[in-house]
Amino acid sequence: MTTMAAAFKAKGGDFKQIYKAAPTESKNRAPKPDVPAPTQEPKRQPVKQETVTFEAGTKFVLVFGCPRVVVPEKIQVLQAGGGGTTGATPEDANARRFAKVRIDLEGLMSRCVVGDINVRVRNGFCRVYVNCLIAAGGVGLGRWNDVSYGPFVRKEVTRVWKRAIMKKSTNGSTTLELRGVCKDAAETMIRFGIEG
Repeated sequence: MTTMAAAFKAKGGDFKQIYKAAPTESKNRAPKPDVPAPTQEPKRQPVKQETVTFEAGTKFVLVFGCPRVVVPEKIQVLQAGGGGTTGATPEDANARRFAKVRIDLEGLMSRCVVGDINVRVRNGFCRVYVNCLIAAGGVGLGRWNDVSYGPFVRKEVTRVWKRAIMKKSTNGSTTLELRGVCKDAAETMIRFGIEG
């Protein structure tokens, strides 16, 4: 027994009693706060695929709008005639409509030849008309690829759009108009094909 232990015992102390009396971890301590289970993000719904088919030789016009300030300086912008604002074309009861759409632009370009690209402005807003001819093995933007028009069209058209409206004209041509850039994820992907 050490000198300190002997002295402690001489004063009536007992190491065993001290050990027994030592405070132990309280069984009644406050419970840990509940930690909420990690929430799982809702699964994103798969994008719906819609296929638009044309006959070879069909005249097709892709129309979209954008602010004047996003049009590159090298692109010719024509002043739109008439009064009012450069807005969407009138609604057509027979038109085919899509919501929250993205365009398979590369698929379209592989099935058409782009002729003229016209940009018209009124009151700071432009409407762009991409005139195409549907043809198997088309060269798409072709001569427009190496200038400002090609990158501009690709950047704008590949956005997600609130609405897309497709209608046929009496002259046999088809117009697909894209309206309103959308911040939400696309719900529909529009793809293109050639009949026959």
